[in-house]
Amino acid sequence: MKTGVVKNYIPSTRYGFITDDDGSGDIFVHFNQLKESGLNELNIGEKVSFKKQKKGNKFYASDIKLL
Repeated sequence: MKTGVVKNYIPSTRYGFITDDDGSGDIFVHFNQLKESGLNELNIGEKVSFKKQKKGNKFYASDIKLL
């Protein structure tokens, strides 16, 4: 599991980004992955753990947990 901090999450668009603690950049997070993780939203600055998944040439967060 990786860890990071919520950079932003916009409920109206249902997506946002997590800044990866390892310095590799921002990871996309979508509402669908939040729901699968049992969450409804994220707040800026929250510390989370997640799995970094790849679809095509893009990365996204899954299995998101608040720390």
